[in-house]
Parts: sequence; C-alpha cells; structure tokens
Amino acid sequence: RGLDCFVRDVAAAASARTGRRDLAADADMRVVRVAAEFAALDGCCIVADGETSGLSLRASILELVMAPLVGRGNYFVGYALPGPGVPMRADHIHNLRTADLERIGAPSQGVMLSNMVAYLGHTVGNQTLFLVAYGKMDYEWLRRGLKKHGVDPGVLLHADAIDALELARNTVRRADLDQSNLEQASLYQQATGNLLENAHCAAPDADALATVFAWLREQGGAPPLATLIQTHG
Repeated sequence: RGLDCFVRDVAAAASARTGRRDLAADADMRVVRVAAEFAALDGCCIVADGETSGLSLRASILELVMAPLVGRGNYFVGYALPGPGVPMRADHIHNLRTADLERIGAPSQGVMLSNMVAYLGHTVGNQTLFLVAYGKMDYEWLRRGLKKHGVDPGVLLHADAIDALELARNTVRRADLDQSNLEQASLYQQATGNLLENAHCAAPDADALATVFAWLREQGGAPPLATLIQTHG
C-alpha cells in the first residue's frame, strides 16, 4: 500500500457516488440524502481523513484527503514531509515512509496545509463548512498543525465539526447494533455488506467515511444536524 495505492484508490473512490458496483444502491442514496440536508442549511459537507507519522498529538500529517459528500471527483489529496525532528512511528500501519515522500517531492507541512485551506476556500465559497472526521484526533492534528506552521485557517476558523466516531458510539447504543467493534472498516461492512479495501490509505478511507456517516444518521433516526456539531476551535 502506501504511495503505490494513491492513483488507483483516488480513481476508484472518486467514482463511488456515481455507481460503484460493489456498493449497494441504497448506500449511495443515503449519502445523497444527507448531502441534501446540508445543502438545505446552505452548507457544504466535507469528509476528511489523514495518515500521520504517529498516534500522539505531536505527530505530523503525512497524507490528507478531503472531499465533499457529493461531487466526489473534487478531491483534495496532499502529501507532506514530517516536521523537523518528528519521528516516523506509524509507517507499519500505512506504509508511508520519509524516503517515499521525498521521492515524490512532497512539500513541507506548512505548504501542504496552506494548499488544503485554499482548496476548502474554493470548494466551500460562501457556504457553511461542515467537516466530518472519524475521531477527535483528526481535528486536533489539523488544529495543531495550522497553529504550529503559522497557516491561516481560512474557512476552517468557523467550521462546524462533526465527529463520526462519537456519532457511532451514540447510534449503536440507541439502535441496538453491534457495539463490539466501532472501527470504521467494520461499520462500512455493516453499512454496505462489503469489505473496505485498502484501509489506511486516506482516499478510500474518506470515501468509506461518507458512506458510514450517512448510514449512522439513518440508523440513528436522522437527528437534527445541530445535535452532531462539536467545537474544535
């Protein structure tokens, strides 16, 4: 996996909302319905997934993918070198190594994060940004990275954050679903009947997050979106 999965997985994930055959049709329709909820609020919902140098708050983001719930061809995919002195302690999970990142000319953390903010500004425009990630750590890595590298957060400054992992915890309790495994890949299989291929590559993980988030909202009775929003300033 690692960098070798990038071209194949982005191409596959980008076609998902237009009828990838291995996903049930109702999984696609759930995503469309949830996207319409955000649009009714003059909002743009973006799903985000990243791979980092480690699991501590001091880790650097090595790969970052952001994409709207619909219009999946409009991806942001960014790679970056780890920050100075930041050890690589998670390469056994995602197979991203410093030498590979250097080989493809990956920029610094600051440049990659600046490009990400520019992408969000262009994609979201004057709408409200709703940012969905699977776990609070993703928000913390983003927040700390922007601050550390002096990057203006742009539309992220006033974004509404939705933690899909917290939604999963609440939903499985209310809907009497299997609580033994809240891994995103496990929920994806429950939602679609399919295994999640190439987990820990950010592009397919972001696509799976869109599917899982929409499924969780349906399983939980589609509570008002305001009840899902958290603050991660």
